[in-house]
Formats: sequence, C-alpha cells, structure tokens
Amino acid sequence: MLAEAGENETNILQTLNKEAVNFSFLPNINNKISIFSKLKAVSSVITLEKTARLSFQKIEMPDSAKILLVACHLVAKNNYSNADQNISITQTIRHILEVEKTENCKNTIVIGDFNMNPFEKPMVKTTGFH
Repeated sequence: MLAEAGENETNILQTLNKEAVNFSFLPNINNKISIFSKLKAVSSVITLEKTARLSFQKIEMPDSAKILLVACHLVAKNNYSNADQNISITQTIRHILEVEKTENCKNTIVIGDFNMNPFEKPMVKTTGFH
C-alpha cells in the first residue's frame, strides 16, 4: 500500500515484478492510495465506496469469508488541528461501522496513512482505533 506515491502505478508494478511477476495492482482505490497485492485466489475486488480520504473494497476469495479493506489517508497535522484530527478519527470509525453493517462483514482491515502516532489520543480513545 502506498499513499501519495507520486509515481505511475505501472512503473511501480514493473519495479516490483522485476525479478518475478508476483504483484498485481488493485484498481480504483482512490487518487491518493495505491494497493499492490500478491493474493492469487481473489475471486473479486469490488469498490464499495470512495471518498477523498477513504476507500472501501470488498475482497472475496473462494471458500473464504469476505474481507472489507479500508484504505485511508487521514488529515495531516500541518494542515489541521489536533481537534480536527480527533473529529476525523471519530467520523472515520462511524463510517467504517456503517459499511460493516451494510455489507454484513466484520472481517475488516484498515490500512493507510493515519498521519498520527499509534498512541496519540485520537487513535486510542474508546471511539478511535483502539
């Protein structure tokens, strides 16, 4: 997963697969996040929703539970206050819970650039990513 890579996905994929072709690109994540995968047995990757800061992908594999992959690129300290980051985390968690309920899926993986240290208050609060 790359956030703000600043490089064309094709070039990245060619570099990753220089020795052996193993990686594939998961398209339509969002304009700030690119995801490359080595998963071979993926039946489908469905983009459920995309916003400027979040992308929801439903990944289905044969004979396995579906996975909800949430890629995020949350607000940064240089442009937003601590209070803004705190609100952003709460809104992000609510959004994830809504999509989990709609998709009837609790197998959720959240990845990305949170623009916070893992033990900052917005991350560990009870309504955060604790």
